[in-house]
Amino acid sequence: VIMVLSDNSANLYIKNYNENEEKIKLKINSDMHEINVGPGSVEPIVVDISGNGSEITIENEDDFTTDNKVFITRPHGERIKILLITNKESKFVKAALRSMPDVEIEITEPPIVPEKDYDVYITSNVDQEKLLPGTFKELKEKAEEGRAVIIMSQIGMDKIGYEDIIPKAVNYTRGGAITINQVTRFTRDIDFGSVGHYYILEQDEAQILSVENNSILSTHKTGDGSITYYGIIDSESDFALNPDYPVFWSNLVYYLAGRAEMAEINLKTGSILEAGEENFIMDKTGYFQLGNKRIAVNLINEKESNINYKPDISINNAKGELQKIKSNVDYKLSVYIGITVLILVLVEFYYIKKRGEI
Repeated sequence: VIMVLSDNSANLYIKNYNENEEKIKLKINSDMHEINVGPGSVEPIVVDISGNGSEITIENEDDFTTDNKVFITRPHGERIKILLITNKESKFVKAALRSMPDVEIEITEPPIVPEKDYDVYITSNVDQEKLLPGTFKELKEKAEEGRAVIIMSQIGMDKIGYEDIIPKAVNYTRGGAITINQVTRFTRDIDFGSVGHYYILEQDEAQILSVENNSILSTHKTGDGSITYYGIIDSESDFALNPDYPVFWSNLVYYLAGRAEMAEINLKTGSILEAGEENFIMDKTGYFQLGNKRIAVNLINEKESNINYKPDISINNAKGELQKIKSNVDYKLSVYIGITVLILVLVEFYYIKKRGEI
């Protein structure tokens, strides 16, 4: 089994290493399925992942059962609660948030802002005339308590009193191409395009995205939470029409809510997992609890799964005739022997003379 994960589904590729077609019995959680896989062929299937994860098992008996079971865990326990505060709904943001299966979204229209707690607060197209004094101050306090707050740019924001939750908007200017200054979970592989106009914020140096070196997306740690500024106005950009738009919002919300990526908690055997000052080699398959994280480990290796694998080793025999080689080397042995004999004679002559025999 080969596996490719996304946040809400798993693409599994079932390969038949045998020489005959096999009817594969798959157990996906508690449901049974059957698929036919030809000899040496691969059959793809897509599994929707719900709750805290899924288990997929090949019920057929074979000689290597370790890779017949796949464990998938998700970092999602309770649903992420989002409060969208707006006097004029953006259909794009609303659709992007509602496309996330693990999100519970509530929309409120100022001056009404519910007092109960949410994981993420988003302000979009708010009417300054209807905002109650202290609204943004209370949102900043929510961030300090550990929540995430997202302030979306809007036309006329330079006239809104944001109560220091974000830097002051000082200029509405002509835009240009959007530059990714920091590759993050929510900017990686996203095409943000360009903006027609945008607001320049005063002293906002935490640039994740920028236009002509002016920040258009930034996030700041505030107490135990965070405050994020999103400066792309829908009417000034085609980004909301881009297929990457809901992907961006999904990844941003997961990141701000502290949800781990699937690749961080679904590992292959042989992976090395760092936990504080200790390293763990994940050499067994199954579920493991590491602190407050649930880890899934699987054998995802085509060569290891193929017990019929034969390495392509070939030996080429060289053909040819051996020939004798004659080499004349002048060692001048007679010279060396003569010198050695002379030294011995001199030594013995000296010895005899010393004894007085001469």
